Amino acid sequence: MGFKIMGVAFPQQFKTAEELAEYIRLGILEEIELTQFSNADSGSMATNEIYVLRSGHGTLVIMGDDLAIGGHYYETIKGINYLRFIIDENSASYVFDFYKDGALRSFCLAGGNLIDDEGEPLPIECIENDCAELIFKLIEDVTGATFFSIEETRTAIRYRVIRS
Repeated sequence: MGFKIMGVAFPQQFKTAEELAEYIRLGILEEIELTQFSNADSGSMATNEIYVLRSGHGTLVIMGDDLAIGGHYYETIKGINYLRFIIDENSASYVFDFYKDGALRSFCLAGGNLIDDEGEPLPIECIENDCAELIFKLIEDVTGATFFSIEETRTAIRYRVIRS
């Protein structure tokens, strides 16, 4: 079975659940528990849950299909830099929306077919041809943390999303 992870990364750390909720615009966040980062598996998450990891200088939010796929609500966040991403090796789907300093770069490859390719290509795209590796490098650029160097036992916060 292949790797599946989806979510959004921000270059800043949020001090409260309310502050994060304002940025991800999913609804109210209710803390469930502190848990290990290794439990943040997009393929087996409850549809209304997210995992939040503060790492490096940023915040990494891992979520399941229902919350991640509809991600156009991020576009309403004015002046905020972020990376929305989907890596699903099972379906060979790789998606990212990278918003920085007013410019949006969107890319979607699904089942080997290019679905979306908008905005100016990022300099790193000229260096990295593997879509998954490209997204992992963007996560590192945004959060300051290398994804695979995050210890599995690192503490993440598991939240329930209550739609408002």
